[in-house]
Amino acid sequence: MVRVRNVNDYMLLTQAHGLAVKALRPTLSLRIVQMISDRYDVDQHTLTVQTLKDLAKGPTDKDHHKQLAELSFKMSLDHQRADRIEAASQHLELADSLARRLKSSDMLKQAAARRAEIAEYKKLVETSAAAEKKLAEAPNDPAANETIGRFLILAKSDWNEGLKRLVLASDATLQKLAQQDTALIEAAKPPAADDAAQLADGWWDLSLKQSGNFKSSVKLRAGQWYAFAAPNLKGLSKAKAEQRVTESGWTNDADFAVLMPLNRREAVIQKAMSVGNPRAINRSTQAAPLAADSRAAVSDSGRTEDRRHLAVCKFRRRTLRWHD
Repeated sequence: MVRVRNVNDYMLLTQAHGLAVKALRPTLSLRIVQMISDRYDVDQHTLTVQTLKDLAKGPTDKDHHKQLAELSFKMSLDHQRADRIEAASQHLELADSLARRLKSSDMLKQAAARRAEIAEYKKLVETSAAAEKKLAEAPNDPAANETIGRFLILAKSDWNEGLKRLVLASDATLQKLAQQDTALIEAAKPPAADDAAQLADGWWDLSLKQSGNFKSSVKLRAGQWYAFAAPNLKGLSKAKAEQRVTESGWTNDADFAVLMPLNRREAVIQKAMSVGNPRAINRSTQAAPLAADSRAAVSDSGRTEDRRHLAVCKFRRRTLRWHD
């Protein structure tokens, strides 16, 4: 059953979708998929997967197939973070098949790593379910809090919520680092470079003692703090920080930055934004008292694949992203 009565609109959109696929235009094709799913009762995931498969049937063009593979990897991760494991697996298999066609050893390694991550995620879901039951009885249980914290960080890359659990972790080193990290991201002023670098060293050292995907996640957090500290460090400290940023894989990705805030007040501000006005947004004085009565120009807005609203704006000389 369609959500709107304009059948001509649906026909035009499907025709446009077909032409975009035929022209090998992935971005445009997926944008039309979004429009169709927004207006009609069409399963967006099914149509997205089929669209990518149809696009992959085009002429063997390395750049084109590489773009499709990268899109599939990204969508696989996005679905995993949203607890849609079947969808994540489908996108991963498509990425893997494209990597084989490209004969890309790097992409094949990435596919193998993602497959292991999804398998690990499934196990974490089971253990976290048991931990949630335990926390219902004993909210401060160290083992249960550590399990949930690891799950949030590993499965969803959500350090903002994960740290809230890890401050109660049973592992003494992990607990101490989580407490230090929390103190910095909740501070009224940005932390000093030396303090940020010291915390980064702690996360880095811990990562060397970890295994699997949690090791990579911890190293990424270290890289983020090194990236924050590096501009204000000097000499060998600066060189070490910059080197470890590279080794960690931290790229200041905007999506990760939302999940891994270095300032909880800004994280609150982001979630307090509203995209009701296309030209400006108000902040809630309850959610973000420091930003009361302030306004910022919205530079872009839209919807993600799972239909969450998105907005990007400039505030206090910083680019902020928001999603509901």
